[in-house]
Amino acid sequence: MSISIDGTSIVFNGTVTISNATNPTAGVATLTLTPSGGVGNLPALVDGAPGLPPTLSVGTVTTLSVGTNATATLVQTAAGGPGVASAYNLNLGIPVGATGAAGTNSTLAGCSDINASPAAAVGSILNVASLSPTKFSYMAFPWAFVVNPSTITTVSASGQSTQTLCTVSVPAQSFNWVPICLGAAITAGTVNTVLELRATLTAGLRSGDIIGQFSGYAGQATQTVPLNSGFGALMGPSQVYGVVTAGSTATIALQVIETATTADAWSVTNTNVQFTVLGVPIAA
Repeated sequence: MSISIDGTSIVFNGTVTISNATNPTAGVATLTLTPSGGVGNLPALVDGAPGLPPTLSVGTVTTLSVGTNATATLVQTAAGGPGVASAYNLNLGIPVGATGAAGTNSTLAGCSDINASPAAAVGSILNVASLSPTKFSYMAFPWAFVVNPSTITTVSASGQSTQTLCTVSVPAQSFNWVPICLGAAITAGTVNTVLELRATLTAGLRSGDIIGQFSGYAGQATQTVPLNSGFGALMGPSQVYGVVTAGSTATIALQVIETATTADAWSVTNTNVQFTVLGVPIAA
C-alpha cells in the first residue's frame, strides 16, 4: 500500500507536491499526495483501454443548382461511450453540371472529305478514294452480275486450229471483280482429235489470262467437254490473276482448240454450246 502505519509513524509511498510553499502571508501550504500504488481497495491509476473508432455512414445526397459549391457536413448520430463506438452521417450536396452548348446539324452530303455530288449517288455506298488525307467517294453497290453471249458461232476446222465460239463484253464497273465462267460444248471429231474448251480474258493489264479451261481426250469422236472456271483471284487478297479492276472494260472469249497432231476434221455446233459469265465483286 502507498500509506502504512509503522509504530507511531505513517509511511507514504508516492510523490508529495507542496503548493504555495513560498507564500508566507497565507501561512498555508497544500500537500498533494500522489500514490504510486493503491490505497486500501482503491487501485492505482492506469491508462484506460483505447476507445472504438467511430462509424461513418452516407446520409443524404442533395442535388444542388448549377454554379453552386459542393457541400459536405458530418452529423453525429450517436455519442458512443465505453465499449460503444460513436456514429456519424456524411451528408453531401453535389451541383448539377451546366448545360452544354447546342451542336450544329450537318448532313453527310455536306462533308468536305467526300469527292462526289450526292445527286449522282442514289443507291450508292461510300468508298475510300484516297489516303493522307483520307477522302471518300460514292460508288455503286458491288452486286454480282451475270452476262451471257448474244450469239454463238458454229465452227468447223481440220487439224490443229483455234476457233472462237463467242465473246462476252462487260462494261467498266465501279469495283474490282473476277469472272467465273460456266459452260460446256459437245464436240464432234474423230478418235484422233483432242478438243479443248478455253475461256480467255482481255481486260486492262490482264490480257490473255485463261480463266476457264478443260481438255477433251482422244479415242472418242463425239464427247461433251465441260468448262472448269479458274479461281486464282479468289484465293487471297494478293491474287491478281483474272481480276478486272474498277473502271476497266472486259472481253471474254470462249474458244475451242484442237491440240492433237492430226489432220482430221472436227466441228462444234452452236446449239450444243452453253456459256455464262458470273461477275463476282472482290476487295480492291
